[in-house]
Amino acid sequence: MVKKFSNMDVAKINRNRIYRNIYFSDDKMTVNELVKRLKLSRPTVENNIKKMMKKGLIVAGEQIESTGGRKPTTLEIADNHKYVIGCTISYSCMCIGLVNLLGEIVEKVRIEKSFENNKAYYARINTTIEKLIKFAGVEKSDLLGVGVVIPGPIDNRLDDLVYAPTLAGDYIDTKYIKDSIDLNVNVINDVSAIGRGIHFFNLDEDDNKVYLNIARGIGGFIWSDKDEYVGDNGIAGEFGHMKIVPKGKLCHCKRRGCLEAYTSTSCLSDELGMKLEDFFERLDAGDEKIKEKWLNYLEYLSIGIANIYCIFNCKVVICGDISKHLLEWKADLDSILEDYVSFKRDNDSDIYYISKYNEDDIILGSCVYYISEYINKI
Repeated sequence: MVKKFSNMDVAKINRNRIYRNIYFSDDKMTVNELVKRLKLSRPTVENNIKKMMKKGLIVAGEQIESTGGRKPTTLEIADNHKYVIGCTISYSCMCIGLVNLLGEIVEKVRIEKSFENNKAYYARINTTIEKLIKFAGVEKSDLLGVGVVIPGPIDNRLDDLVYAPTLAGDYIDTKYIKDSIDLNVNVINDVSAIGRGIHFFNLDEDDNKVYLNIARGIGGFIWSDKDEYVGDNGIAGEFGHMKIVPKGKLCHCKRRGCLEAYTSTSCLSDELGMKLEDFFERLDAGDEKIKEKWLNYLEYLSIGIANIYCIFNCKVVICGDISKHLLEWKADLDSILEDYVSFKRDNDSDIYYISKYNEDDIILGSCVYYISEYINKI
């Protein structure tokens, strides 16, 4: 049966199409341009614009040159109409940012504090949010919600439980987080946050891409056909737990031979009794034992990258704490990787690249859920 739309349905669809075109367009949008793009009548467009301006959703921008007649005025999204809080939780700190509708971080605070899986730790997140919005002069009623990023797979079979061995050594019950924060809360995996943010805010338009996030733990994000692929249970992309060495080193997941056991940043820091920065200082200084450890590390990383490329046949994006250090040593990685990659031709571009995404990108990605939900309801 063909669905019939009422006049109110049609009006809502037109309003949403107009708002989305202004929001996502890289071009300066005017009434004339909207009429042309959306094939709507001028009165329909103008009436919707007036209503949205009255509600504070859209504001008038600058006047631009005209091809004849009056100079048209551009239309812009009112970036301060609503906000989202983005919160990243890691082993050693929490970072909380106030983000506007355009994906701009208005205020941010970073607190150096070791993670504790208890109500007091989560209550501090709520207290920090309240202080942050008070400092920014934002009312709580203007907040759409809080996106909380956790370094662990979000398995949809486990309800509120997230397995985060590198953070808590075991499962985290996200119900404690949600109950401690006086706002709507959405929990998201750290690598999913990076990927979602990059693609939502038009920073990257490639159709297919796989992200390999390397920090104390290793995770992944699969972007295919303009959407995230999560698998049957929401845990697709857990590349850190590919087995690369039969009966090898013990991993955080309590299994042996995982990629994470050989290529997490802990292999270059905690296991050697030093900080990651200290490892690379010694590597730069020419320490032979450290160099041997590093080349061994790159060998295992090459196996991981080659396996991912063989399965997905698209670019692999390396991100996370290792990225800034890996850039300097890319030539070594390229040389080792050549021995492991199948089906690459001489004229093919690199099968991977090292990202420059940082903590701010994770914060933005954590906010995508509430921003996209808000846009869909306009």
